[in-house]
Amino acid sequence: MKCLFCEGKMKKTIRDFRYDVSGLKNIVLKDLEIFVCARCAEEEAVIPNMRQLHDLIAFNIASQPLRLLPEEVRFLRSHLGFSGVDFARAIDVTPESVSRWETGKEKMSLSLERFLRTLILYHCKPYKDYELDLIHYGNLSKAKHVKKIFVAKGKDWKKAA
Repeated sequence: MKCLFCEGKMKKTIRDFRYDVSGLKNIVLKDLEIFVCARCAEEEAVIPNMRQLHDLIAFNIASQPLRLLPEEVRFLRSHLGFSGVDFARAIDVTPESVSRWETGKEKMSLSLERFLRTLILYHCKPYKDYELDLIHYGNLSKAKHVKKIFVAKGKDWKKAA
């Protein structure tokens, strides 16, 4: 495999991967294939079955007992395929309200939070299409706090014990 940036040779490693590109700071994918360029140190992660992974992340967020964090509200809304404006229109609030929930300036009402969780937990199909199995992601950062860990076994994802 060649580097997308410098076309140098990439070496495959297996290690944990902080999945920050999801918009969530607390997701770690265990034992993922990471390709590292010997020339420029660029890193590329191979993430199989993105739809199943995002379904699992969404289900775990929606079923947790704690109130949703702003980035979790954004992830769930986006996972369902709504823009902020479309989501606001669908639940009869202003787009500014959705923005305030997702930036942490205001808490989502408990009834609307329960509704959002219900959409996820009762298998509403996401509209987002996860076509790419190879995601470019450079300079992996060290985790300070890890809340959720997901493990790939073959092509299927599950929550780590």
